Amino acid sequence: MREVTIRLESIPVAWARPGEGPFGRYDTQKRIKKLLGAIVLSQLKKHTALTGCVECTAFFILPLPKSQKTKEGQFHSKKPDLDNLLKFYLDLCKDCRVYKDDCQICSIMALKRYVTTSEDDSVGVRISFQEVSPVIEDRVEELNGKLASQPGGIGVNKIV
Repeated sequence: MREVTIRLESIPVAWARPGEGPFGRYDTQKRIKKLLGAIVLSQLKKHTALTGCVECTAFFILPLPKSQKTKEGQFHSKKPDLDNLLKFYLDLCKDCRVYKDDCQICSIMALKRYVTTSEDDSVGVRISFQEVSPVIEDRVEELNGKLASQPGGIGVNKIV
């Protein structure tokens, strides 16, 4: 099973709706997608697109607000929304040919939290894609381990 991990050390960007102009709709995020796409492609090197079932694990680490230093390491419950962050980065990775099509994503684990002051932690995005077995029962133990090991982690008894 192949795995691809991408790390971007910048403030996470959320997906935005297309703009309306005199000539129809246009992509308001074209420049940032081009810039981040170049960074993703530089990390991929000689990568061929993942095939089959793909599991996505995403961590969005956001900066602490200047007014509240007590939120360090806590979940981020403000905007940008987690689903819009996921949309932007999944589209970006598909455009960079990390995987062939959105329909391949069969499992997503995502976390949005504030940065901590530890030396290992920095603002940014860490996203991994891994080809996985299409049989769910084979994955329950591994998913429990991944969820429990994250800050504020939880476990699941079964997948519904």
